[in-house]
Order: sequence, then structure tokens, then C-alpha cells
Amino acid sequence: MAGQTSIRANTVPQQGVGQTAPVTGQGTSLFPSTQELLSAAEYFQEKSLHNCTQLQLGGLTPSQPTNYQINNIGLGESLELYITGSISFTETANAADITMTISPHAPYNILQSILVQMNGQTVIDSLSPMELVGVMAKRNKRFLRSSAAGAVFAQNLITVDPTAAWFSAGANCVLTAGNTLTGIGTAKITKNTTGIVNFGFYLEIPFVYNKRIPFGLLPLQNNSIYANVTLTANNFLGTTAYNPFYIAAGVPATFTNSANAITVKPTYNFWSIPSDAQALQLAQYFSSNVYMLLSQGNLPITKTGTQALQYNLQNNYIAAGFLVSVYDSTNAPIDVYSYIDNPLIDYNGTAIVDRRDMKTRMAKDNIYYEGAAAAAIGQYWHDFTNIGLHANSMNTSQMLNMYEASNPMLMADISASITNLPGYFSVLREQIVPANVQVIR
Repeated sequence: MAGQTSIRANTVPQQGVGQTAPVTGQGTSLFPSTQELLSAAEYFQEKSLHNCTQLQLGGLTPSQPTNYQINNIGLGESLELYITGSISFTETANAADITMTISPHAPYNILQSILVQMNGQTVIDSLSPMELVGVMAKRNKRFLRSSAAGAVFAQNLITVDPTAAWFSAGANCVLTAGNTLTGIGTAKITKNTTGIVNFGFYLEIPFVYNKRIPFGLLPLQNNSIYANVTLTANNFLGTTAYNPFYIAAGVPATFTNSANAITVKPTYNFWSIPSDAQALQLAQYFSSNVYMLLSQGNLPITKTGTQALQYNLQNNYIAAGFLVSVYDSTNAPIDVYSYIDNPLIDYNGTAIVDRRDMKTRMAKDNIYYEGAAAAAIGQYWHDFTNIGLHANSMNTSQMLNMYEASNPMLMADISASITNLPGYFSVLREQIVPANVQVIR
């Protein structure tokens, strides 16, 4: 495969754009062209067989991790999770019905974190469930959508398809509508009873860049290589939107999360090992380029103004995108459409990449993705896969070569009219670590 040079590399020298820099430092072998990669992927897939298997069922316990080991079968593409169950709340004072607010991120924040490790050491995925929702919105058109046709866009009117997340009322419980991902805003539990809230939601943890270009296939056919998945559950009842159910004024001592019955159904998707020699070589190539989703969270927001949000980006990977999630001091998602503007990537204080005002960015992404992909409640993307040029492919013309980046920083403006600061934000790096990284002398 012939190489190509479409990946954008920042080579701004430390002294600024007016200075020259010697040809030294780190570099990377660039990917083949989109056409070549598609041809290679199609050949491998034609000689292989796509299949799935359901792993052992599990459960969730508040604030506790649940571990799964993926079977040593084939080349791993993704892990689907369908989580359903009921959460029970008991009121014993016989004083009054208790109304809980449902978090904008519920039921996804029933989970607190997701971790995938190879051989118990190398982390390939470390992110929150809502960050995974943002990844799914980018990869799947119409997963998220606005429920206010004709009205001015409002972030809290974004909903998810009910096949992917839902709530229903059990015994002694009344649900009412609200501006959340499921469209359910509160749950009222009858006094002196145990009330039940039923729920379900779907997540897919991708191990590959996308389904057409399978960079990142996990080589799990080898018994010496295994993948562990750890799902850590949240506390289900609290006083802020960080918890799926909360009472801002404080949880009464006579009101408790008394019982839970939750089932996790994991389904492992994989490709078989091809017998064709060329297809096997291609499988090894796709497996050796690692796809990763890595988040850094709880980064402080203490001020407003131009470029008040700042984050120093790491080096040594190819960036396919950065997902930024923003929260206020009450753990509620900040409306990025209204309060965050002009996100950009800055190199060495002298060069700017991907600067576009927020309203233009969201209008563009909504059209490209046929849904609200860039606004998964408190989130926005720096998306370098350029779906507008070649959807769900390997167009690298906007990807960033972070092996050569000089002091890269992510920045955005924060409106002075925002309330409930200090807040915090997280940055999810969607990245590829190429198989062949070399030092250029």
C-alpha cells in the first residue's frame, strides 16, 4: 500500500511560525489512502465471518465494580451492553409522598465508569457512560435528536430513541415528563410504601475505529491475550444530577434506596480468523493499529471569558476526535449551545485548528449526522473524521498527528452569564496508536 500525507501534522517550532525547525523529533508512518483501506477491509471481511456471542449475565451493585472477561474467540469488534432492571425506594415516615428528580443523563449514569483492559494492564477504554453515549451519537445517525421542531434549539430538549433508553413506573410510583434524555423528569414514591422504578438502556463499546475500517480489532483468538471489562455502578440516590435520582434539598433519613434487581446482558461481536493468507495478514495489520477511548475528568472551570476553558493535550497518537463534557457546580450539564463558544485547538500560541462558533458547529454536525450528534447534553465534539467528506470511512484529511504537535491546547470561551461556577469538564480522546511509529532523524 502506498503511503499518503493527508493527516494534518503541526510542525510549528517553539519560537513561532516565523522560525525554522530542524527535521528531528517524533514522526509516524501515515495511513494508506481511504480507498486502499476500504479495499483491504472489504477483502478481509469477505474472507472472514462476523458473529456474536452472549457473555455471562451479570448485575450491578451501587458503588461497586462488576467484572467481565471477554471470551477468547476471534477478533473483537465491540461489546454491546443491554442493562435492565428495577430500583426500589422505601419511605417509612408516613408523612408525605417523596418526589425525586431524574438526572438529565439517566438512566445512563446508573453506571459511573467503563474500563476495558488488555491482559489486566493496557487500558484501551476508560470513560464515563455519557461519554460513550457521545461516541455512539457520532457513529450512529439519529441516535440523538431534538424534540422541539421549529423552536430555538435547546440542549435539554435532546432525547434518545426509546429502544435505547427508557423508564417505566412500577408499584407505588408515578413518573412525570421532563427535559431529560428519556423525556421523564421526576419519580414520585407514595408515602409509607416501597415504590419501584423500572428502566433499561443500551450501550456499545467499540473496539474498532468504525465498522468499515476495523483499526483496533482485538486479537482474542490467542489464549495468552484476554480483555477485561469493568463496569462500576453509581450511587443511585443522591442530592445532585450526578446521581440518576436525586433530591436537591437533601434526602430524608426515612427515605432509602432499599433494593435493586439489575441484569447486565453483554454481547461480544467479533470477526473469525480467516484461512486466506492475505486476509490473515490484513487482520494482523488492523489489530496492530490500536483504537482507544481515554478520558481525563474533573478538570476545573473557575472563570468565564475568552478561552477560559483550557486543556493541555497529550502527544504521541493520531487524533480522530476530542469530546468535551462540561458541568456546573451542581453536577448538572452546562448548555454548551448557550454558554460555550468558539472551541478550537491551539498550537504553541501561534496556530489555530478547527475554530468554529458553537451554533455553526452544531448546525453543521446536525445536518451531517442527521441528528444532534454534537450536543449529547453538555458535550461537544472536535471531530476529525470529517464525515461530511466520506461518512464512516477513513478520510484522514482532518485527523491530527499528535506525534508532531507543538504545545497543543484545547480552548473555548465561557459566557459571563453562566451560573453555578466553579464547574468542571472532561476530555475524551478518540485516538489511534499506529503500528509503526518511528523517530525521524
